[in-house]
Amino acid sequence: MERVGTLGIGGDPAARYDELGRAARAAIERALPRDLDLRHARVLDLGCGSGRVMRQFSAEVDQGMELTGSEIDPASVAWVEAMLCPPFAVIEHEEAPPLDLPDGHFDLIYAMSVFSHITEHWAAWALELHRLLRPGGVLIATFLSSELFGPITGEPWVESRIGHLSAKAGNSWDAGGPVAFASEWWLRAHWGRAFEVISFDPTGWPEADPRGAQAVAALRRDDRSATRSELEAPDPGDPREIDALRYASEVLWRDSAATRVRLDRRIRSLEEELPHVEAQAQHWRATAETWERLHDEARGLDQLVADNRGTDA
Repeated sequence: MERVGTLGIGGDPAARYDELGRAARAAIERALPRDLDLRHARVLDLGCGSGRVMRQFSAEVDQGMELTGSEIDPASVAWVEAMLCPPFAVIEHEEAPPLDLPDGHFDLIYAMSVFSHITEHWAAWALELHRLLRPGGVLIATFLSSELFGPITGEPWVESRIGHLSAKAGNSWDAGGPVAFASEWWLRAHWGRAFEVISFDPTGWPEADPRGAQAVAALRRDDRSATRSELEAPDPGDPREIDALRYASEVLWRDSAATRVRLDRRIRSLEEELPHVEAQAQHWRATAETWERLHDEARGLDQLVADNRGTDA
């Protein structure tokens, strides 16, 4: 359960895990177009983790829904495969697409708290999900919202200078990993080159994080084709694009500087620990040599006893 997000301190972790899964399902349902019937839909849970959201659709799967999860964490995939399949299905994938799934197969794809961590490959993933959806199929994706910008970055949210912004680039996954923000104007401009943006709710998933809500976007696949470079290209007619790129480069520079400081501290710490580690290594080498000598002596005694028994016989 902890592999997909912190469950807080105290209380019942299983109940909290289930509560978060139900809240994610509710956010998906609020964003769903009315013309999409889940009872017989083919659905992909991108970044399914250990099935926190998948399991909330058990009744629909029993009625005919086909639900497949995909995940980059091998341990989570193995657990889902052992515990939830069938009736669900799961595949493992890499950090960058493609997925080993057929074109135009899914009626619905949802990605809860996935694009909030995709910093480099967002356009490649957008095109991959476009490939996997049937014409008119729906993608529901969450993004870090303006409510979370201050608590995470320590800076105010200024809509005009934030497009797609990566932050905490040097974070390890144990510390929450890198994060990505997306403003509504940027999403409509860039994702809108391959999808119809049905809705964008800046607080559509209020339970996503104790510090604030995540935004929820609903997008419909259309028949337009686009390349990664076309999705990523700034709109030359919108001055916000240049401001957003400039601000993103400032944030990246600051994050890089902070990462260098952390690495320098860690290197110094390791250098201070090195003499102690070397002393421990010498101790264990000496211990291993002692045990090897005792083992050899024991084998010699065993052989001597065997020889004596042979002589007595």
